[in-house]
Amino acid sequence: MAKNQGLTPDDRVKLKTLDTLLNSDVPRSHTIVAALIIQHWCEEHNVFQSQLVMRAERWRRQHIKLKQQWRRGEFGVFNDLMRILELPGDIEPGVRAPKKSRTKKITQPSLLPKAPSGMISDKEVAGFLKMLDADGISDIFDPGNYIHDNTVFRPPLILLDGKSIFFDDIWSMYHNSTIKRNWDPEDRSPEIAMALDCVLLIIHKEKKWTRPIADRHLVRLPWGHPWKTTTTGRPGWNASLHILNEIGMIKRHHGQTWHLSKDACVATRIQIVEIWLNKLL
Repeated sequence: MAKNQGLTPDDRVKLKTLDTLLNSDVPRSHTIVAALIIQHWCEEHNVFQSQLVMRAERWRRQHIKLKQQWRRGEFGVFNDLMRILELPGDIEPGVRAPKKSRTKKITQPSLLPKAPSGMISDKEVAGFLKMLDADGISDIFDPGNYIHDNTVFRPPLILLDGKSIFFDDIWSMYHNSTIKRNWDPEDRSPEIAMALDCVLLIIHKEKKWTRPIADRHLVRLPWGHPWKTTTTGRPGWNASLHILNEIGMIKRHHGQTWHLSKDACVATRIQIVEIWLNKLL
């Protein structure tokens, strides 16, 4: 394939502009490149996007290098010069500079955007305690749940034909081994078998398997599930890639984007959907 095959004249101009800015040592150029990549980024898998991904990876390496250089300067020559500039050099000999009076402030934790800045009210305390009794601490602090008006909402694992499928709806089939998984050559534990089937349905629905998609869906698994996405990691991403690739159900499209293989045909989806939806009837 020719190097520029599939690129429009406008695409070539954009890529050439990015290359020129990436070769520049001016800090402002680094910022402009980031803005341009974000502006032209999309989910389409075409020649231009693949070229853009390569530029983005180059920008990332430059960004890490710049951060390391700046950090070394902050603890080195930058810090030395700042200490010199802070000295009261214009004070007359024998006259001591007045000590700066510092008001001791109460140390407070940093706040996230839109977080409350005031003290929690008695009404809010009562509402939280009531919610704690009703739902339990695990559901309240589960990163996969939403809280509105002191009510905990757990999103479904997936929507199938307009119906919400929750973990509790299908778990008994896997826990009691009442489901025949002809599409999987291995005999897996109930937790992994259920999660693997869920991932297959998600890939069928999303047309691909990426880290953002995995995070969005696998965070909805209950606490204690080995594939649940939390603030400490995404174990389901690596595990699902390993298993599905090993049994030939997915293939790499590019980078960290995977598609279903021919073996993961529509018939597989139909079997799983039929079993899951029949459980709701």
